[in-house]
Amino acid sequence: MNTHAPWRSLGILCLILASTEATGQETLWKTYEAAGSKALHQARYAEAERLFLAAIEQAEKLGKEDPRLAESLNSVAVLYATQGKQVEAEPIFRRALEINENVLGPVHPAVAITLKNLAILYATQGKSAEAERLLGRSLFITTKVWGPEHPEVAANLTVLAKFHVLRGNYLEAERLFKLSLGINEKVLGPDHPEVAASLESLADLLRATWRDVEAQKLEDRARKIRAVHVQANSSDPGKGP
Repeated sequence: MNTHAPWRSLGILCLILASTEATGQETLWKTYEAAGSKALHQARYAEAERLFLAAIEQAEKLGKEDPRLAESLNSVAVLYATQGKQVEAEPIFRRALEINENVLGPVHPAVAITLKNLAILYATQGKSAEAERLLGRSLFITTKVWGPEHPEVAANLTVLAKFHVLRGNYLEAERLFKLSLGINEKVLGPDHPEVAASLESLADLLRATWRDVEAQKLEDRARKIRAVHVQANSSDPGKGP
């Protein structure tokens, strides 16, 4: 059994991106955190762990309840969860959540991210009721902070929809996928890569419920969107992958 599969089916876990410029003692922490995130995205897991643990060591010097410590804790927990190390990931997510709630308050984007990550972890452990509660709370925070029509809200709706797919609640999942798609189309435009991802998620559900013709139409549209962006990136040597 592939222990990573539930994480991929529910969606990518989220790193918390620092929004402030690094100065003084913070510089080394920020360097380790950024390098660890890059290594994680490139699946260089041993290197990512070394860098995140170094970031945690630096962040602890900034304070035992500093939001930067919570950020690095969330990062290493995402790493462990991605590797299927659920037992190691859970208490670290919880510690990150506690710090952020104490310092930033219960309604903050960083709290919403860690709630969502912890919920995905619980879903893979079969703790459906707890997972749904945390996902609902994460969605509430995101909606309150950003408003009902924001890409972060769409992302939360997608994760919640995939959770309902895993539980066999296909009607509710379809409703949530369509809400997410509608938000992304309205806010990002009809040809954005996130719209393609939303189309693909909805298409997967349609195929699972034997609506192949509808699914094919969505997949064709998503393929065209991705092809346009691949071409645009390849024609601009200044853009990264």
